[in-house]
Amino acid sequence: MRIYCLAAGLAAAVFACPVVASENKIVGTITRVVDGDTIIIGKAMKVRLWGCSAPDRPAWKKERSKLVLAFFAESKVASCVVRDHNPATERFTRRDVAQCRVREVDLCEFMVRTGYAKDDKAFSGGHYAQAERDARQYERGLWGSNGQSGENISRNDGGGVPKAPRRPSARR
Repeated sequence: MRIYCLAAGLAAAVFACPVVASENKIVGTITRVVDGDTIIIGKAMKVRLWGCSAPDRPAWKKERSKLVLAFFAESKVASCVVRDHNPATERFTRRDVAQCRVREVDLCEFMVRTGYAKDDKAFSGGHYAQAERDARQYERGLWGSNGQSGENISRNDGGGVPKAPRRPSARR
């Protein structure tokens, strides 16, 4: 059994700190959204959402994805089941990989279904594949038809928007 923080008052412990009932369960308030697939629970418990991948680049995709997750989940109580807890690497990454729910809504499914993340089949085994197909079909979120295709939604790509050409220098 792990307890991540002790607070002076019971109310502070319930609302400000994650309460971990066992090695594979985290329950607490989402205090910050780092990006579209990473949250902070309590004061410092970093949790990577299991099974989906939100864009890291370009910056506008990362920011949009982060804002959608923050609007839906920030300041709400999350219940997470740890899927990958590796004490050997945790001391470096300081995060668990977990499947999290807010009000019975799976956060990764929400992000994939709204088009701001994609199913990470390598880890989820296709768990969110149908949600991704729906988002693509109905052009939701970053899959939208506004000329900025979500085709390249992933963690390590340059995105689907070409870079603007460089302007010539005004000085000669």
